[in-house]
Amino acid sequence: MKAQLSRLSSIQLAHWLRAGFIVLVVALIVQILTTDWMLIDGERLGSDATQNLNSAVNYVLHGIYSEQPVSADVEPGFRREPFPNLVLALILGIVKNLFPEYLDLEAQPFHSDLLIFAKSLNLFYAGILFLGLWACLLLVLKPAWFACGASLFVISASNHFFVKPQLNNLNTELVAGVLLVWICVVLLKAQESHVCRWAVVGGSLIGLIALVKAIGAYSALILLPVLSLLLSRFGKRFWASFFALTLGFLIVVTPWVARNYYQFGRTAIAEGAGDVLLIRSVFNEMGGQQLAHSFFAFSPVFLQQSAIFSAFSISDHDLECGGSLHVFARSLACDNEALAQGRYADVRSFYQRGKRALPRMLSLTREEKRDFAIQKIVNNPLGHLMATPSFGWRGLWSFEINHWGDAVLNFSAFACLFAAPLIGWCEKRIGWILVSAVPLSYFLMYAITSHFIPRYSRPLIPIALVCMVMVVVDCFSRLIDREQAGHQSLVGLRCR
Repeated sequence: MKAQLSRLSSIQLAHWLRAGFIVLVVALIVQILTTDWMLIDGERLGSDATQNLNSAVNYVLHGIYSEQPVSADVEPGFRREPFPNLVLALILGIVKNLFPEYLDLEAQPFHSDLLIFAKSLNLFYAGILFLGLWACLLLVLKPAWFACGASLFVISASNHFFVKPQLNNLNTELVAGVLLVWICVVLLKAQESHVCRWAVVGGSLIGLIALVKAIGAYSALILLPVLSLLLSRFGKRFWASFFALTLGFLIVVTPWVARNYYQFGRTAIAEGAGDVLLIRSVFNEMGGQQLAHSFFAFSPVFLQQSAIFSAFSISDHDLECGGSLHVFARSLACDNEALAQGRYADVRSFYQRGKRALPRMLSLTREEKRDFAIQKIVNNPLGHLMATPSFGWRGLWSFEINHWGDAVLNFSAFACLFAAPLIGWCEKRIGWILVSAVPLSYFLMYAITSHFIPRYSRPLIPIALVCMVMVVVDCFSRLIDREQAGHQSLVGLRCR
């Protein structure tokens, strides 16, 4: 009788804990979104974000998807990935039709009211991201009250390090982060339920993220069969899972690729691959000492100014014109002068050589940039291979780092993102691999094929934090199990 009463009391306690934490999570999300809304301003956008807004407004006003400045004479384009811009176009179109006096889409440059309205869409994405993180943690942690408690940390940290820096731009990182989280949720549901419709939804989300970050189309070539093996547990359901994932992916991606083939003769999602590959091909020319110094140049400013690199007798001043590391600077005054005067051979920065000097010197078209870059990489495979670790290091530091606590959290989160699939493989925990597979594939693809500026890896921050929580909880539950043999841990992991 006492045992039954004790069990009933424990159930009631868990119920009240769960209810209390649910209230706290909802309150936190509302508080964060309210606070973030106050941070949105009407300041001008950067070049990439402006092209995204141009694409949306051109589509609303003229029915043409084009990144060119808004005009009735714009030509169709595919410079920018379409999904976030078409969502923005849909919302702007609804507002234009229902409240024509509310937004002036034809004002050039863009009016601050339009910029504030467009940026406010980021709050919607942030809310979907937070709900996805909550759902993901409920699928990987037990009991539910503990998962809700962990959500408080992950949501707060994701907002601080990821969402806030994205609020006042229209870049695509926030949308990519949302999709990565929900891909994990759907894949975990597919594993749990063994229902093919979840796999179709998962494939569709993988297709959508390819329409946000074009590199996802290349990642999918590896991801779809790998995820099919994981969902089938290397069994007879492989082909059913593969068909479902591939069907979902093709349903989303095929219409856009068909459009580009029909209008431009290209089976591509976006047009920027040539620029990125050419920049990377120039970086591949680094010598041995430059490779070593690249780890300093690709570190956050906080680490550059710390004592870590003092033994190498280098500092951030070496990144200026004439310094020993000026090849790693993104924009030098001397390079800007050389470019303006047409002295392309005098450009020192690797980035500026690949981005502007070489294309102008050789008069390369966008199509020719890609072919030229691929040929340079093929001709220097060792240089490309040797440069990849330093670009992985560069992409690792995507948090905004102001002190050592930020640096430790950044490194720990990404270390756990890399550790999750290894733990999953060694201990046959398929769920661990499903959580980390898609974001990790993006990290590796960026490290291998691009100059990997930290902006590219920011969408991975929320899932990296989830992986860190999983590793910490696993270590904690193992410790408790060891000290209390025969007793079940109060908290632990659901995904196995």
